[in-house]
Amino acid sequence: MVKVILFADNDSDFLNTRAESIENAGYRVLKAHTLGQAQHLLSEAYIHLAILDIRMVDDDDERDTSGLTLAKDPTFRLVPKIVLTGFPTYQAVREALGPALDGLSPAVSFLAKQEGPETLIQVVERIFAQLVRINWDLVIRWDEQERLSFPHLATLIEPDLDTARLPDRAGELEDLFRKLFYEKRQATIGRLLWRRENRVCTMAFAFSPEGVSEQCIVTCGLRPQVEQEIARYREFAPKGGTGTALAGLAETMHFAVVAYVLPEADLEQLQTFETFYRTNQARQVQATLEHLSQITLASWDQRGRVIEEAKSLSQLCRQRLNLGRQEVAREELERRVQALAREACSLGPTTMALSAHELTLGFPNGDTIPYPNPVPHIFEEAGVGGPPVVCRITPGTLDGDNVLVDQNSRTWLTDFAQTGLAPLLWDFVSLEAAIRFDLVESTDLQALHEFEKRLVAPARLNDRLDTQDIDPQFRKALGVIQELRRLAFSAAGDDPIPYYEGLLFRAMSDVAGYIPDLRHTRQKLACLVHALLAAAMIWGKTAQVIGGPSLRSFPARIKGIEIDEDSRQLRVEGRRVVLSAAELDVLLYLYKHAGRLCDHRSIVEEGLKDRYGGDEGEKRRINTIMYRLRKKIEPDPDHPRYIRNVRGKGYMLCLGDEDGS
Repeated sequence: MVKVILFADNDSDFLNTRAESIENAGYRVLKAHTLGQAQHLLSEAYIHLAILDIRMVDDDDERDTSGLTLAKDPTFRLVPKIVLTGFPTYQAVREALGPALDGLSPAVSFLAKQEGPETLIQVVERIFAQLVRINWDLVIRWDEQERLSFPHLATLIEPDLDTARLPDRAGELEDLFRKLFYEKRQATIGRLLWRRENRVCTMAFAFSPEGVSEQCIVTCGLRPQVEQEIARYREFAPKGGTGTALAGLAETMHFAVVAYVLPEADLEQLQTFETFYRTNQARQVQATLEHLSQITLASWDQRGRVIEEAKSLSQLCRQRLNLGRQEVAREELERRVQALAREACSLGPTTMALSAHELTLGFPNGDTIPYPNPVPHIFEEAGVGGPPVVCRITPGTLDGDNVLVDQNSRTWLTDFAQTGLAPLLWDFVSLEAAIRFDLVESTDLQALHEFEKRLVAPARLNDRLDTQDIDPQFRKALGVIQELRRLAFSAAGDDPIPYYEGLLFRAMSDVAGYIPDLRHTRQKLACLVHALLAAAMIWGKTAQVIGGPSLRSFPARIKGIEIDEDSRQLRVEGRRVVLSAAELDVLLYLYKHAGRLCDHRSIVEEGLKDRYGGDEGEKRRINTIMYRLRKKIEPDPDHPRYIRNVRGKGYMLCLGDEDGS
């Protein structure tokens, strides 16, 4: 293994002579003749130890302590430093070796140049043994199926890394793991679980010199991001219990790594939630969600619930997903959404068109259905005096990759970078979005529209979803989401608006990640288009319930039922429905008297234009028509939303989401 030393001195003869002696001792030396060169190498190269001349600018200037100033720079605090001088003073020694604010000295040793090369080499050897703490003898192996390597990990962490820097970064990552497993004999780096935001997560298996094995997951990445994750975990993670536990960490100049242990788990038997979902039946996935909600996530709720009064729900969602940040400001998001809508037409035969206010689907039979454009709502500021938002501690934004599952449906979490306060239903929203947009794979826009209609139909969070007459993969997703919503209902009640609002922002977060200049696979494009469609439909549903500017500017027909009396055509939530003459006559009468109770007599005489007999046969006739109407127009005929029955008195048509009996 190569041990790298930066040697910085403005005396070229001294620098070259001492560097040669150090190289002869088995080290690689990077030479810097100026202060600027030293700063550049400390920033860009990977260095185990730095030797700095105290006077890097002018040897004849007693006030020149530029080398010591560089040693004090907190940017380079993780690099051990030896300070050299030809003019040693007590004050210089005290400054070099005195503790800084974080407890680390600017230098670990102070030497006079007159002490000779042998003394310098002895100090270098001592520092490598005591402070660098790299396990040079560690045997590192890789999972044969993953085809990972340190250069590969480096490019995953820094996708835009200059190829000239790749060897240094790969070597630094290797040393990072040698630091993490300092007391081990062997470490095997297993499956890659996820990558995001300059971080990657893998499984790891370490073995002590005695052969004792330990399992852990490790997250490594750029140092600021990993340090932030560690800080959030320490502040918010539940204490005790059987959840994911912090086990170790290590840092180098550019990278950091944190190890977590998963109590009672066998890593070799674990699957990501995505894999578990794809390979198991709905009932097994539902059992996993039960454990995740009632055991794993519940342990994060130890601090109880917090009322956030300063920010609205939409502001909290926008902040958590970084929507509205400078690089995806409103104008850029609008550009991306317009480009995505145009690209959606390549999926065919269903088309998508987007205007400033509407997203319109065009179906092969010529029908069109408009929904409100969700982009304006994403950037709307909530009015003053809105209801306070109930929050709780969440481990982050859950998805199919960062939840691990065993065959007993037990769950563990793996990513804590976004740990902190979030809206009460955030974890449930995140998981539904993962199922909805990542795990459902279809490029049929018409089928995705039908799927979304069933998901946005409920007026209450615990309403039953319609799983009949739909493709099996959609039926499975609907069944799993039904269980997820049941758990959300148990946690927060049946108001669907906070849930729908979170889903809307989560969907638009996916859409915001669309880069028009990149080419996407057909399936990836369909996932992004699906998220955009869902956001529009969710906002249409939300606006129905809460009203507001977006609803007032949108056609009334999305509120429920639209009947063209001249052509005798019916649309229910934009869907064309064919009725018999009697059924349409009855519905038209109820439609004209929406919100009012219509008794049996009026339905027969004014709706059907027939004579009312008042006997049981007449009532059975009306009940049969109502039964057929409900079968055709209700999302869930067993829990009718539109046609409400007032026992013994008659029927009422509700075009909105008013409660009825």
